[in-house]
Amino acid sequence: MLSKGIPNHLITIIQKIYTENFIRVNAGNGISENSRAIAQGVRQGYPLSHVLFNLYFHEVIRFWLQKLKSSKYFKELIFNSLLFSDDQFIISDTEDNLQKAVYLLHNVFK
Repeated sequence: MLSKGIPNHLITIIQKIYTENFIRVNAGNGISENSRAIAQGVRQGYPLSHVLFNLYFHEVIRFWLQKLKSSKYFKELIFNSLLFSDDQFIISDTEDNLQKAVYLLHNVFK
């Protein structure tokens, strides 16, 4: 986050928000008494979650697009992927190129 220009004091606040988080599950018969610690991921429905996800995912997608050879054109725009919130839709002209794009993206995340 520092490389994106986010001040250190905001990073500290975000880290504190995500420290010692617990959940309780409602399985239809009421909320469980037992809680579980959450050690990874972002909070579902939390306004900051989309921002944090996009900060991380932006770099992954940039690297992936540099490695990807195929692109689709729409008017003057070039695109391989549509992103919304924390979802991605990969666009390709053939099934083989789609499989290659998914495989490459999988390897970028390793």
